Amino acid sequence: MPKTGSLKLYKSIKPALVEKNIKMGRDRFYLLLRRHRLLIPKTKRAHITTNSKHHFYKYPNLVKDFIPTAAEQLQSSCR
Repeated sequence: MPKTGSLKLYKSIKPALVEKNIKMGRDRFYLLLRRHRLLIPKTKRAHITTNSKHHFYKYPNLVKDFIPTAAEQLQSSCR
């Protein structure tokens, strides 16, 4: 069953409310839905942090198995 938002629901039943002489605005309608727990909770999107499947060039890891034995040894070995 598809979900209908409260604003769309209010606009669809507004003619029926006017026909029955029920004076209810949008905000009062929201309060009514909230009191009866009929509001649809907003869904949270998953955070997208890193795109590792991009099409840009990926450089190889030159120091993957390298273990430095002295200070600044890594700088001179990568040149």
